[in-house]
Amino acid sequence: MSQEIKSLKGKFVWQMTGDELIKLLKYENVYLSNRTNRSGAMHKIGNEKYVYGLKGIANLLGCSVSSATRLKRSGKINNAIVQDGRKIIVDVQKALSLLNDSSSIVKSNFE
Repeated sequence: MSQEIKSLKGKFVWQMTGDELIKLLKYENVYLSNRTNRSGAMHKIGNEKYVYGLKGIANLLGCSVSSATRLKRSGKINNAIVQDGRKIIVDVQKALSLLNDSSSIVKSNFE
């Protein structure tokens, strides 16, 4: 981290010029995106046997929670889901294989 970024982090936002604020925000954005890429959310999920809730489905597939909701309602991954009331537990391997099977069916229908 450069000395300039360190000094900008020590300033109050109201003391910064617009250029300084933009420079700091760009630095933080790059830093956070690199940090997220290094942590490997998909890698972490790939080692887990289950994900929980609609957020878990969304993280697994890299989509939004509303897309995960539509997928769950479509019934494509019903065999991978156990639901008790509001609690949703999804078997990762089963869900991915069901999605892979359903996508190959769709592809074969169009070929």
